[in-house]
Parts: sequence; structure tokens; C-alpha cells
Amino acid sequence: MPVPGADTRGIAIFGGTFDPVHFGHLRSAIEIQEALDVSRVMFIPSYSPPHRDAPACLPIHRLEMLRLATRDVPCFEVDDREILREGKSFTIDTLRSLRTELGELAPLSMIVGFDAFRLLDQWREWRALMDYAHLVVLERPGWDESGLPTELANLLNERFVDDPLCLHSEANGRLCRLKLTQMDISASMVRKIFREGRSADYIVPKEVISYVYGHGLYGVA
Repeated sequence: MPVPGADTRGIAIFGGTFDPVHFGHLRSAIEIQEALDVSRVMFIPSYSPPHRDAPACLPIHRLEMLRLATRDVPCFEVDDREILREGKSFTIDTLRSLRTELGELAPLSMIVGFDAFRLLDQWREWRALMDYAHLVVLERPGWDESGLPTELANLLNERFVDDPLCLHSEANGRLCRLKLTQMDISASMVRKIFREGRSADYIVPKEVISYVYGHGLYGVA
């Protein structure tokens, strides 16, 4: 049964650098919303990712491009808490902040790619993440659990639910896998397209393309 008093549809948290946001991100978010049947997908751009190179673009630009790309989709929300917090963007801090605002009953689902999941034991306070949210791991071709560290393999076995809709019944603590449409688009590829002066049409929303050229981002002329 649903947790009494909770938003039983819940929220999916979609973090990243979004440097820049592209249709791969947006298509994934739509499929996440449909598969989990959440009330909203919350995009949370990071200020400075702890386990990746520094973004190519200033946080204020990445935030604004994300707002432009999502403004016409009612179930999409852009959250600027990591940008405003500055410093390294640790997920555990963000989840604690969200729980303080939303209360203990609302189901939260944190989206993470399989490659990131394989390194989850390197994240700050990683064991505590599921005290605040469910974990939704995005499958990729050739999914292989055999190389997972022992603690992550145990986590997968102990917390796994087969049906994503089961995440509605609890506020946090479960793990599921989700297979999305594979789109061969990456932010690094998009940045290269801009640098080389090629067309980014049908890869990046037109509002984002206009913003990139209007602000001279990613080496455009």
C-alpha cells in the first residue's frame, strides 16, 4: 500500500552537467517519467562534478540552456540548488536537502547510468544514498553485473525490485533497472559539432542552439 500522506507518484531526480543539454537527455527524461509514472522529473545540473572533468561551460549558462530546453514540458522541473551551493556537487548533500523540503514520505527516485553505478562505492557516503531515495539504474547494451564490486552486487540483490511502479509504495530504499531507447548522442559530441561549425539541428533544441550562438559558447564564431 502507498505510504499514507505521500505523493504516491513521486519525483525522479535527473542529475548531470548538461554541458549542453541535448535530445538524448530529454528523450531519456520522458521515458523515465513514463516508466516510473512519477509526477515530475527534476533536472539538477551540477556546479562541479566530483568524479568528472570540470564542465566546459559556466554553470549559469548550463542552467539557462536547461531551462530553455524544458520550459514547455509540464512534468519537467529544473532545480538550481547545486549551482547555488557551489563547490563540489555531492549527491548525498542534494538528497538531504530535498528530504528536508519534501518530507519523509514522498517517493524519490535517483537516476544513475550503469557506468556510474559501477563506481557508486567511490561516491561520498554512498551507503547512505538509499536512506533518502530509490536508485534507478539505466541499462546499457551489454549490461554485465559480473564485474561489480561485492558490496554493489549485494546491494543489487538485496534491494532490487522488478517492477518500477513498486517504487511508489515506499519513500526510498529500493533499486530497479530501467531500459531506455539508446540514442547515440553525447555532450562531448555536441560540443565538437559546435566547435567545428556544423549543424546541431535535431540533436539539440533550437532554443539551446540560439543560446549557444548568442553567447559565443563552445568555440562558436
